[in-house]
Amino acid sequence: MDLEKLNGEYLKLKQDIEIKKGVIVAYEHRVQDLTLDKIIWTGKKAEARKNSDHDAEKAAQDELNKIDEEIKQLQESVEQEKETIKEFQGKIDAKITEIKENPEMKKHLDTVLKKKYERKLAKVEKEKAELIDKKDKVEQIKQLTTEHPALANNLKGMISAYKTAENLKKELKSLEYSAGNGIIAYTDTTRANEIKTNLLPDAESKMETNKTHFMDYIQKNKLDITEKDVNELVEKGAVNKDGKVDLETTFVKRTSGLNRQIKGLDKSINDYTYAMGGAEKRQQSPEQQGSAQEQEEKPKWFQFIKRFKAWRERRNQQELPEGTPKGQAKKESGSKNEFADSLKYDIMKDVTKQMQQEKLKAAKEVRKENNEPER
Repeated sequence: MDLEKLNGEYLKLKQDIEIKKGVIVAYEHRVQDLTLDKIIWTGKKAEARKNSDHDAEKAAQDELNKIDEEIKQLQESVEQEKETIKEFQGKIDAKITEIKENPEMKKHLDTVLKKKYERKLAKVEKEKAELIDKKDKVEQIKQLTTEHPALANNLKGMISAYKTAENLKKELKSLEYSAGNGIIAYTDTTRANEIKTNLLPDAESKMETNKTHFMDYIQKNKLDITEKDVNELVEKGAVNKDGKVDLETTFVKRTSGLNRQIKGLDKSINDYTYAMGGAEKRQQSPEQQGSAQEQEEKPKWFQFIKRFKAWRERRNQQELPEGTPKGQAKKESGSKNEFADSLKYDIMKDVTKQMQQEKLKAAKEVRKENNEPER
């Protein structure tokens, strides 16, 4: 297969299609102009008829006939150009099919796609593991505040201060206007100064004081909770109708948000897995599995990360089968390099992209048929 020649023909056809599309746009613009002219001449004809000016009426009708004829010709030309585009597209599809049906090329492209899916899957699996870890942190913080009222008050203080600071910043922004030359002024200078010099610093100070007490306890007890974990929870803090912080709703809100994100990643995981050729049953050794009781005792996030690491290790251990002749290995290596070089061509990039979309579309359809995942 002469990919360089094939790619040249492919690019020429794509260029020809774009040219034809430009011609169609020009024709359609001309039709729009003629349609406006037709409205004008129709008005002139009506006015001539009203004035019993038969010569003017006939002249207007002649112009309308010319316009109708030109519009008809343009519309026919548009249809001809569209048919030509279909022919060009058919030739493009034939060249793509030629590549897809080449056994060696198909094998190479399947390998390329599998690696792409593996990278995407690894990325999504990692993101999911991080989200599950965040959920565990929320549960830890919830347990802390349940067992230690003082810490619950600190968390409430942080959420209250954060909400107050955010509202003050919004109010200050609403008072701003441009005084020219890059100078920002305020419609209510007194209120703006009060916010900047007193209210906002007080809210930020309250936030830091409560956070310091909260984080001191965590660090003293060597708990696996970071300041970022606390900040993310504070930002999702819930306040009831009375303006009081509702910790229970805060925890539910944060957990629900993480669950939605995890559900979205589950769908991607299923799609990439199916696209690679079906759901892979991950085998675990007795050492990896442990006892059923141990699995139940470990948190879900711990079990998930353990499975993810095992899968990644298996993938990294894939090697050339034992007993493969060196000559054969060298030949395969050369063929691999030749195929890898083929990805520099636009037609190969487009074929790969098309196959990727087709596989993912099929995977999504399978997932929907199986109603997966709804977990």
